[in-house]
Amino acid sequence: MECTILDVARASIASPDIFPPVTLGQGYNALSVIDGLMGYANPMRELLKEVQDISGPSQHIGCIVSIGTGMQIPTERSRTLDNESLIRIVTNTENVHQELQRKTQDLGIYFRFNNYYGFTPNSEPSHIFQSTRAYHGDATVDTNINCIVSLFLEREQRPSGSTGHEFRRTIKDILTISGARPASKPRPSLVSNFIGRDDILSGLYTAHLDSWSDDRSQEPVISILSGLGGSGKTQIALKLASEFEKIPGSSVFFLDASSEDKLLADLTDILRANGRPMTGRNWKEAIHWISHLRCWMIIFDNVDHPKFMIQDYFPRSSPGHIIITTQNSTFGALSPQNHYEVEGLAKDNAISLLLKSSRYDYTEANVIAAAEIVAEIGYLPLAVSHAAGYIYVNRNLTTYLQLYQQNQLPLLAGSHSPSAHDHRRSVAATIQLSFKRLPQKSRELMRIMAHYQVSSISASIFHAASMHQFKRRSMSGRPQSSFLQESQTLLFLLCPNGAWSEYDFNDLIKPCLEYSLLRITEVEGGAKFYSMHILVQTWLLAQQENIKGATPECLATRLLVSAITFGEWQKNLTTMQHLMPHVRLRPSAEEVRDPGAHGDFARILHQAGDYTSALVQIDYAVVGWEAKLGPTHDQTLSCMQVKANLLDLAGRVQESLDLGLHILRMRKEIYPENHPSTLICMSAVAQAMTMCRRDREAAAMAERALVLQTQAFGKEDAETVMTMTRLGWIYDNLHQYSEALTIKEEALKISKEQLGDTHITTLKSMGAVGVTLTKLGKFDRAYDLQKEIVGIRTRMLGPDHPDTISSLGNLSSTLIDMGRKEEAITQCKKVAEASTKVFGQDHTRTLRACYCLLFAYDKFREDAEKARVLPTILDLHERVLGADHKHTRQIKKWRLGMAKA
Repeated sequence: MECTILDVARASIASPDIFPPVTLGQGYNALSVIDGLMGYANPMRELLKEVQDISGPSQHIGCIVSIGTGMQIPTERSRTLDNESLIRIVTNTENVHQELQRKTQDLGIYFRFNNYYGFTPNSEPSHIFQSTRAYHGDATVDTNINCIVSLFLEREQRPSGSTGHEFRRTIKDILTISGARPASKPRPSLVSNFIGRDDILSGLYTAHLDSWSDDRSQEPVISILSGLGGSGKTQIALKLASEFEKIPGSSVFFLDASSEDKLLADLTDILRANGRPMTGRNWKEAIHWISHLRCWMIIFDNVDHPKFMIQDYFPRSSPGHIIITTQNSTFGALSPQNHYEVEGLAKDNAISLLLKSSRYDYTEANVIAAAEIVAEIGYLPLAVSHAAGYIYVNRNLTTYLQLYQQNQLPLLAGSHSPSAHDHRRSVAATIQLSFKRLPQKSRELMRIMAHYQVSSISASIFHAASMHQFKRRSMSGRPQSSFLQESQTLLFLLCPNGAWSEYDFNDLIKPCLEYSLLRITEVEGGAKFYSMHILVQTWLLAQQENIKGATPECLATRLLVSAITFGEWQKNLTTMQHLMPHVRLRPSAEEVRDPGAHGDFARILHQAGDYTSALVQIDYAVVGWEAKLGPTHDQTLSCMQVKANLLDLAGRVQESLDLGLHILRMRKEIYPENHPSTLICMSAVAQAMTMCRRDREAAAMAERALVLQTQAFGKEDAETVMTMTRLGWIYDNLHQYSEALTIKEEALKISKEQLGDTHITTLKSMGAVGVTLTKLGKFDRAYDLQKEIVGIRTRMLGPDHPDTISSLGNLSSTLIDMGRKEEAITQCKKVAEASTKVFGQDHTRTLRACYCLLFAYDKFREDAEKARVLPTILDLHERVLGADHKHTRQIKKWRLGMAKA
């Protein structure tokens, strides 16, 4: 009898209670048939047994595909087959599916397609069409199809004789199945390469496995897993579920709570799958039925909507277990003691996942390459998985990082996961989906914040900027009139009522927290910091849309610079420290639009002692002012002067002197010698000269500058005091210690009277006096003064600030001269280690600290220690300072003396 494939398919599903008989053939050959597989509605067991009979029990299985006909909803009928019989057919079909799914869940080889949006035999074709279309739109369906294709391609590419994946099982393994539990819509499978999360799982096991009880008076134990989409929340829940199911008589229900409709559908589906009677209030009956089970767990997956009252769906007065996965961290309030914020994988776990999923060996070179990749993508499991998929296909582990840095958005927008059970959305699509749910103003705030160092954005920055109406302040504190459009835009966004309101700001931030696009941390003292994942930042920076005509980058710069307050720096130290991670930002465009802001950033970095970053910012300022005002404008020359000072502090003394002399020549061409700008430049050049050992020239220039400054500004002016201190240092280098002490003490007295005991200029003057007192042998006075300075600077600036290290260096020199061996050597070691850490080993301050340590070893006859460190210190001095430097020559003398001994 000839028949088509469609005829055979129709005949195979012609259950007598559901479909009419199917007629095959024509005329006298016509034959009416019905489904003969009563009790075998899901024939997967029989299929596997037949394969076993043909190929033997050791045959490995590469892929199993099961296709169902839909999960029908039983209704009242008057046909031969009653409701209970139909329920048994449906249940039997799903039982076989559940058996195979659980047995193969860690293998990634079993896939079933079955429309779980149920319909009845009397359903209209339009309803069947709609339910099937909804099923096709499910993420799992599309992902499983892709994976099946991948498995077949893998089989085609596999070498002859290879069995493929090391975890494939034989038919015999799979057929030894027992004890399937009734279930509804199949839940997502646990990935075979699940790794890490030991800290979170330990807490979950304690809460849900160790504390299991049969006491019916207890309330459910609730745990919340919150985090960015793709962080692995669902997989952690599934891992917990797999352990929970080992408890005898346990039941796990996985519910899609991404919308209320899907949640209700899943709850109704539970009743259908377990043969419960169907009435008008199905979901409540499902909750009631679950609550009477002996040992149950419900996983509410993707509870993201902030207004979703998920607690209304909790079974009450039942000792069960509830797991919520959500992007909304505020759901943590449902169970604060069991709230886990899921972030990126641990570094080692991320490396292992990348290498295993991309099929690369765990060699040292591969580990190094993988470590750089996972750090760049923030250890996010979804991103690591997609990167691994791309690397697996293209075999480009060693070049992927460079490729990613050049093509970030396309790679984030692609879906390259090699696993069937990974999130089907790309990283970019996952972030975009959350971002689109934010209110407009919250989106705009996120795009501004993306231009900062995203691990520690202090809330105090926004408050401080609002106090200045988002306008930049000059050194004297006057508001600047430039960039008013940006200031007005920030005012509209952050202060809609015209003034700062913490309540309004929290309303802007809250939606970002609800979708885990931002996290909030409170540190000791109550300071609040926000952070975002690096991939959220990457995606946001790729968006080009302006905010009310201004770029987000310009608004970010304006907000930062308006938070800066100059003047009594120690009073604003906390805010300045909070600004530090962000004022290093670099303009993305070639044109420097706001050079004044970068000049302010350089001053903040200077105060913090980060001279290298300050030089980067002041370079932007110089370039910007040159383009706007020209190379000879006073503003341009002032920025160049700041750069010269920073070069000096950074140890690049010859560059500092060359630039200073260039600025001085340009100043004298424009202004007379006694002009304030010229005098300030003369003082700075004198300091650069003495650093380059041109002490006689330096003294002459500083003396001339001091006379003119006294006439122009008066002796009480801060610039005059600074020149007096500089001249004192020059006298020290000329061994004119009495003159040096006289002028330094005068500068110190004026500074204390005019600026206070803890002002930065006063502290510099105190340090200068202490050094000269040591040169004159007045050790006790020097020690007391230097000890006081170290205490103030450590308290105000911290132990690693360059000014603190400099003060410690002066104190260690005094201790050496006083003969206090143990204290001196201890302090010298601290200064050398701190200098190397902060400045780098080639910096002149580090060399000076190392020389001081070597000098201490020599003075106190610590010959073994001197011999140990001398070769390294000598090499640094010869390479950086040259063979003719006086310290280099002295170190060589020590080496010669040791050789003779």
